[in-house]
Amino acid sequence: MGREILVLILPALLLSGCIQPSESGSSGLIIDVFESDEQIVLSGEDIQLQLKITNTGSVPGRIRSVQMLNINPDEWHVRQGSCSSLAESVIAPGSFRSCSITYRAPAVPEGLATVYKPVIRVEYTYYSTAARSINIAPASEMRRIKAVESLQSSSTSTSGPVALSVEAKNPLSISNGQVSFPIKVSVDNTGGGTVCRTSCYDKSSWQQVSVYLRLDSTMRSDCGTTLELDLTKGRNNQFVCLLTTTASENLVERVIEVRADYNYLVEKGLVVKISNRKFES
Repeated sequence: MGREILVLILPALLLSGCIQPSESGSSGLIIDVFESDEQIVLSGEDIQLQLKITNTGSVPGRIRSVQMLNINPDEWHVRQGSCSSLAESVIAPGSFRSCSITYRAPAVPEGLATVYKPVIRVEYTYYSTAARSINIAPASEMRRIKAVESLQSSSTSTSGPVALSVEAKNPLSISNGQVSFPIKVSVDNTGGGTVCRTSCYDKSSWQQVSVYLRLDSTMRSDCGTTLELDLTKGRNNQFVCLLTTTASENLVERVIEVRADYNYLVEKGLVVKISNRKFES
C-alpha cells in the first residue's frame, strides 16, 4: 500500500488588482460620461454630445465599436467630430478615451418642442481570470507541521464585467498514487451589460461565454479544458469538474487557473429637448 497522502484545501482572502469602480458599480470599460452641452437646444442650432469611456477593471480592454442609436442621421446632421475613431483602441486599467460629436439640431415645427433620447452603445473585448493554489503533502508531514494555516491555499482573480471564482473541495479518493478532488467554477455577469461569446453583432452568442481550464502537466480534468456556458438570465452559471493529480511525498503546490475571453456590450442614454419656441427654459 502506498503512503497516505493528505490534501489540504482552505479558503484565503481574495487578491485583486481592482481599481475603484464607477458610480454605476460595474467594472471593465464603462461609459463614464455621455452628455450634451445643453439640455434644451433651439431647432437648427448646434448641439455637442460628449462621450468618455473609462477602464475600471484590472486588465486592458479593446474597443470594438461605438454606435449612436435612437437618432435619425437624416435629421441629425454631423457638423464635426466622430467617435468611430475610438474603435480598436486599447484602454489600460485606470485610463480613459473620450470623443465628441457636434450635430445640427433637427428641425421642429414652429411653436413646438420634441424630446429625443439618444443612446450610445459600446462593444469591447475583455478577459477575466481566477486561480486557486492547492497544497498537497503526505499525511505524516501534515501531522508534523500541525499549523494548518501555514499550508492554506490562496486565490487570485482579475476585476472585470465577468467575475470568475474557483472553489476546491476535499478529495474524493486517494489511490494508486493519484489524488482526485472536485472543483466548482462560478461565472457571474456583474458588469450590468451583455456578455457575448464572440462578436456581439451575432445575437446567437449573447449571454454565452467560453471558459478555459489551465492545469499543470500533473493534473487532468473530467471536464476537458474548454467549456461553453449559457448564463442564466444573462447573469450567472457554474460547473463542477473532478481533477486528478499525482500525489507527492513532499509538500507541493498545484495551481488551477480558469480564464474567459469575451466581448461585452454596454449602453447609456440621455434626454435632449429640441425646441422651436420663442421662449424656452
